[in-house]
Amino acid sequence: MPNTALNAETKDSGERTATPLLDLKLREKACSLADIAAREISAAEFIPYACHYDENTILSKSGDLLQILKIDGLPFETAGHDWLLFQKNLRNTILRTLTKSRYAVYVHSIRRKQDSYPEGVFPSGFAHDLNEAWKNKHSKLDLYVNDFYLTLIQRARPAGIAGFKQRFESLFRKFEKSGQELELKRAHKELSSITQRFLSNLKDYGARLLGLEESEAGCFSEPARFFSQLINLEDRPVLLPAMEMARYLPAKRLFFGKDALETRGVRSGHLAAILSIKEYADSTVPGLLDRFLEIPAEFIMTQSFLLTERQSSLRQIQTQQRKMLQTEDLALSQIEQIDQALDDASSGRIGFGHHHLTVLVKAENAKKLNQALAQVEAAFLDLGIVAVREDLNLEPCFWAQLPENFPFIARSALISTANFAGFASLHNYPSGKLSGNHWGPAVTVLETLSQTPYFFNFHLNDVGHTTIIGPTGSGKSVLLNFLVAQCFKFGCKIFFFDKDRGGEIFIRAMKGTHSTLGISQPSGFNPLRLPDTPENRAFLVDWLQLLLSSQGETLSSEDLTKISQAIEGSYKLDPQNRTLENLAPFLGLSGPGSLASRLSLWYGKGTHRNLFGNQV
Repeated sequence: MPNTALNAETKDSGERTATPLLDLKLREKACSLADIAAREISAAEFIPYACHYDENTILSKSGDLLQILKIDGLPFETAGHDWLLFQKNLRNTILRTLTKSRYAVYVHSIRRKQDSYPEGVFPSGFAHDLNEAWKNKHSKLDLYVNDFYLTLIQRARPAGIAGFKQRFESLFRKFEKSGQELELKRAHKELSSITQRFLSNLKDYGARLLGLEESEAGCFSEPARFFSQLINLEDRPVLLPAMEMARYLPAKRLFFGKDALETRGVRSGHLAAILSIKEYADSTVPGLLDRFLEIPAEFIMTQSFLLTERQSSLRQIQTQQRKMLQTEDLALSQIEQIDQALDDASSGRIGFGHHHLTVLVKAENAKKLNQALAQVEAAFLDLGIVAVREDLNLEPCFWAQLPENFPFIARSALISTANFAGFASLHNYPSGKLSGNHWGPAVTVLETLSQTPYFFNFHLNDVGHTTIIGPTGSGKSVLLNFLVAQCFKFGCKIFFFDKDRGGEIFIRAMKGTHSTLGISQPSGFNPLRLPDTPENRAFLVDWLQLLLSSQGETLSSEDLTKISQAIEGSYKLDPQNRTLENLAPFLGLSGPGSLASRLSLWYGKGTHRNLFGNQV
């Protein structure tokens, strides 16, 4: 006989049916999931950021203040060694100004894929077809860009950390400012002054301070976008949070394995692994890590530099020196280097700090990840640096990428500001500008030898001069014709001066008019037919002066007066009668060396008559 207590169906408000056994199992499963969820630590616990203190400053949970610079990078390919060494010394000098242990610097180099293409609508025809072919070719390339970020951190005083909870609450309740708030205000003023100094000294590096961006979609936070990229491994705009930033930033679930991690989102995810420096090279030089700018892989290189007090640094160095002497270490060169470091530190030529460096490599699958890791590891070995793949320290190393997360740093070493200036060279390949140019979008995109895109523009800001230089047969004309074709999306009118008819086929393909200018046939030009405006009159005076001094003659003040009067007289004629031949009488009688005789070269039977002596 069946057990009716377990198998009889029961009704629940007439909406669903279930057995008591099934209901019990569902409750047990729900309790199990709830227990798991309760035990799971939220990612927000590892993110140190509280909110925006102001437009350009982030306030951390512990009371630290952060300001972030986005840096284009210093072009270095054609620079000489002396100039690069000067720039390294400049970076060292900037870092030496941060003499207090309250300061820390983070430098991030983010190499990511870039598949953007300049906007624009082309008219039908050759220019449109050429652009479509170029766009299709570009879409098949794996191109990368290198983004640099420099974060300046002013750490809170110990007293400020202990009482931060009350200070944080008072900021939002708008209570009367406490002494701790006044200290925060003083620290912000000091940090802003240091940031402005960095911006001034890194002007050639294309540095700018991150802040808030207003748009029709709302107010976006550039610092939050940077933090989101470190956490979610994806670059996306981030709205200004209306809640605690640490809880707002995570957008993907993180899974940490033995030696790799995974991010999972609604639409995409990544696999990643982290390499850390285990042993440093013997010395640092300008552009030490430039090779990483060419690796065909996506990665995030994180460096932190936590400044230490001079006396503390000297004690650590002296302790290391004594250990080497007591153990009769035969590395005399290292002992000499320590002596030099002590001398430089004592004289203030260098400062010291604790440095850590990790490289998070990301890829779409395990095979590509291992290939990319091998390339990054090989780059380290070529520099004499030993890097290890993190396993037990994988999760701490991941969170240590976030500026201000000092407790998570697993491996660090005491190095000088001069060493850090070599590690953080901030060198980069030029990338141009995709949008916001003088004409709006970039003219086109080109591929560089380092597999980075270069968004080409004829203008630098509003200065529009471009020169193409190369040996015979290198493709100058092809490049020029291509760039001209790409300009047609702007709806511009182009005057193409073509030497030896090298661009004739291209011009005719663009449905243009190609005219051969020379003294053998009429050009059809007659500037005297220009409309009567002050600008045109001034132009014609200058033009006539050039014609009358083409053989090296000089013009007297009386000649200049006659030229102006001649132009004035020409405009009294009907347009069809405005020719050089009819203008000549206004210049006076013809005779040897006279203005009228000089002008005769340019009309009638003169040798240059076909250039401007035309009726049309």
